[in-house]
Amino acid sequence: MVRNRTMEIAALSAMGMLAAGTASSADKANTNGADSVEEITVSATRSRLPANLESVPGSVTVLDAADLREQTQFSNDLGEVLQRTVPGMGLSSGGSYSNAFQTLRGRKPAVFIDGVPATVPLRDGGRDLRLISPSAIGRVDVIRGATAIYGLGAAGGVINYATREAQPGESELRTSVGVGGSLTHMSDSLNWSVEQSAVAAGERFSFVGSGYYEAYNSLFAADGKRIIPDPQRQGGIADTNTYNYYGKFGFNINDNASLYLSTNAYQNIQDTAYIAGAAGVFGSVATNSIRAEPPGEDKLTKSQTTILRYVQRGLFHDSELNLSGYYNEYDARYGFALPPANFPPNGGQTQIESERWGLRSDVYTPLTFSGRTGSLLWGVDYTHDNSVQVLLDGRVYVPELVAKSIAPFVQLEMPVSDWLNVRGGVRYDDTKISVDTFTTIASSPTLLGGVTVQGGEVGFDGLVGNIGVVTTPISSGAFEGFSYYAGFSQGYSIGDFGRALRSTSAPSVEVFNFKADTVNSWELGMRTDRGGVKTQFAVFYSTSDYGSTYNALTFELSRAPEKLWGAEFSVDAEVSDDWQLGASVSWVDGKTQNVTTGRWSKLDTTRIGPVKSTVYIDRALGETWKVRGQFMHSARQSRFPNNPAVFGQADVEAYSLLDLSVSGQAGPGVLAIAVNNALNEDYFTPDSWRYANSAYFSQGQGATMRMTYTVTY
Repeated sequence: MVRNRTMEIAALSAMGMLAAGTASSADKANTNGADSVEEITVSATRSRLPANLESVPGSVTVLDAADLREQTQFSNDLGEVLQRTVPGMGLSSGGSYSNAFQTLRGRKPAVFIDGVPATVPLRDGGRDLRLISPSAIGRVDVIRGATAIYGLGAAGGVINYATREAQPGESELRTSVGVGGSLTHMSDSLNWSVEQSAVAAGERFSFVGSGYYEAYNSLFAADGKRIIPDPQRQGGIADTNTYNYYGKFGFNINDNASLYLSTNAYQNIQDTAYIAGAAGVFGSVATNSIRAEPPGEDKLTKSQTTILRYVQRGLFHDSELNLSGYYNEYDARYGFALPPANFPPNGGQTQIESERWGLRSDVYTPLTFSGRTGSLLWGVDYTHDNSVQVLLDGRVYVPELVAKSIAPFVQLEMPVSDWLNVRGGVRYDDTKISVDTFTTIASSPTLLGGVTVQGGEVGFDGLVGNIGVVTTPISSGAFEGFSYYAGFSQGYSIGDFGRALRSTSAPSVEVFNFKADTVNSWELGMRTDRGGVKTQFAVFYSTSDYGSTYNALTFELSRAPEKLWGAEFSVDAEVSDDWQLGASVSWVDGKTQNVTTGRWSKLDTTRIGPVKSTVYIDRALGETWKVRGQFMHSARQSRFPNNPAVFGQADVEAYSLLDLSVSGQAGPGVLAIAVNNALNEDYFTPDSWRYANSAYFSQGQGATMRMTYTVTY
């Protein structure tokens, strides 16, 4: 049902806002349908979005706790949730744990948890979408398009997981258990999960805590065959155990000051007894899975973040200060790369290790313009980052990188009239990176290593800005409920510095000549809200001088000028109190320039995904039960002549997934039964087509069922 939602302002978790000009429309997740947002007062603790999203010249999708609960009836995999609910979001990797190629409008998004960086910018490992369980999340904000709103070089946008909060007087315990498996191969496919959470808030103290555990067995395709557990050596979903513990303590010092301490600990371990067997036939036959102990150690991902936040209200002109300090540790271990092609003479297994701490501060000041309320948001972000990538045998793949960054910002919102709102701001990023002296190591037949690179310090700085307008015609006639917006915004990024460094032939960091990148993004859009039907249409165009794609032979970064463009359309309709439905279409395209010849050519499929369309229908059954059907279609994609079996250039074949669920009150709790891929579509994952490798040609999951039972008391 369409309804207005208000989320309490708790205090701005030091996320220094900038480019709200890229921020967004109140477009409620297009495949979500539960509600469309007319106005949201977003918790400043965790988001730099304005109170009224309709006032911002750009695109944003907001998923609240109810939306997440609905989607996790189907899966707890956040990559899957986002592909179904966010226009412009790329396709999930399927059975792989990696989200390296799940882009947002063709570019890499930056991921945050409560406004604190989850992405490792110096050596991005492509696992940042899955560093928290849905049970700990209260809301997801997705800013679509380049933005410096959070910093960290959000070229494609921002995904911010805002954790649950306790509301005054709230007291709740919640227990949820889930069980599921493949409908094409019930044995060996059981997965189950359990969650326990507690929320309580009094006059002075508040607490939110949750514990989550999920165990996956093997995954099976539509034909009942076991899917290889480690597609593309990036780790997989199969045979994993996931643990997540979250806790937040709040203390109201007085009526105007509050203190919050929170921690999120996440761990995923893949311990499998299967490996890829005989290679398949690329384009037709999947690689088979055989029982054998994988070489090397278990793949894993670990992340722990602690945040201390102070909020002071009632300052000058009713301003509010939000100051957050944070500390994060992150580890990601990948699959063993076999010799002699990789890491000769004996192969190797790499691990990224990162330690980060920082301070993020904002001051929000309400302003009045000719009797209309606007705002000024300003502050500074500071980050200290130590990152390294090593092989488990002791060799250094990427040397220790120490980055220190400071970024002041200011953002102004000014309502010029009853029908015109203007937003604009600037942010200045200044970063210094210290690099240890190291010797590159051979990692493939084309990267022979052996180059000693003299360490040192390099500096990067950039000034980025945003400006945009929203106009809402004052009319009770044909244009009632219409609004139009136009925005320009920039995102500043150092890119994956470590990945480029590990394959350099430069004798020193001083002549490494790595360039920071500024993404320029333009967007035009229209929103309508009439008679229970909400729509949004947006077109966008972005450019950058040092965009990043992967070399088809070495898989290392290639950096060159880029231009991308596309369009998105979504509609959500409340047909009646019992029926809701909606649909969306997302399209993106782009080109890159050869720096030697100046010739422009198509960006490959690791950056440009197929046209994606979604449809959903919700039907209420009485007062407590509901059925839902949601459909996603990925169109066939052929970007290069003759369909070459080359990384990023092979055709990506079409597939369609229909998901069904029924949920409602059963005894003291809520029972949900969901079937994914209900038509048992036999297809290959998008990543399998992208890699174009017969040794890792992997099918997607066939029909699966999942049952959950949740009791709140």
